[in-house]
Amino acid sequence: MSELPRARGALIRPATRADLAQVTGVLTAAFDDDPVINWIVKSGDGRIANLRRYFAAQFLFRHQPVGGAYVTDDGSGAALWDLPSAEPGRRAGLQLFLAKMRYIGWPRVHRVNRALAGAEALHEDRPHYYLSNIGVDPKVQGAGIGSALLRPVLDLCDAEAVPAALESTKQHNIPFYERHGFQVREEFQLPDGPSFTLMWREPGS
Repeated sequence: MSELPRARGALIRPATRADLAQVTGVLTAAFDDDPVINWIVKSGDGRIANLRRYFAAQFLFRHQPVGGAYVTDDGSGAALWDLPSAEPGRRAGLQLFLAKMRYIGWPRVHRVNRALAGAEALHEDRPHYYLSNIGVDPKVQGAGIGSALLRPVLDLCDAEAVPAALESTKQHNIPFYERHGFQVREEFQLPDGPSFTLMWREPGS
């Protein structure tokens, strides 16, 4: 990866812990109407606060510590990736579970974990980069920010000859991912919830 991309004049860069508020804010705004996130996170008067807790936990304990978080320097977008060679440690795993207890609640946390594990089991066994979340401020969507946010890791995929995977929670986003080399693999139905589309990208696509 020779140079980090720009979109609308904003630089795409690796996120630090100091970017927590920016990342949680833009992802909460971008996923406010997302059917899968709203199936995972408790509804009610505290829904927005729970969405922020959800993204904060993912950022702090899963993605940013292993170098899998990217952000625009103007706060307009963020992307969270799982890396093929990096697994959260046991302490991070416990912190994630405790955070889930807050924003999902007991005993539903186990049901959510089982359902999402079923989707993960459909991924190929080959090491791959996994796009957990990508979001752009709704006010500036369509300006190329999402494409720029994808670029650093897709460049790594091509340079390392490693595939990538994601789940598209909205049908109208599928053509966007297809333009970046992802192909539809299959649909996954959540129990008593929405479905989403598993997509896969071979390096160089």
